[in-house]
Amino acid sequence: MTNENDVVIHLPQSVDINEFAHILEAAFEEHGIESYHVSYQAHEK
Repeated sequence: MTNENDVVIHLPQSVDINEFAHILEAAFEEHGIESYHVSYQAHEK
């Protein structure tokens, strides 16, 4: 079993989630982080 750290980031609906995911992926790769899982859930108000 692997150890995991869960991070929750709350963003305004005006943020393009696809662009944000691209930024995260690029940052992970740049820092040599190869094992990660990103998921997101939109909340309706």
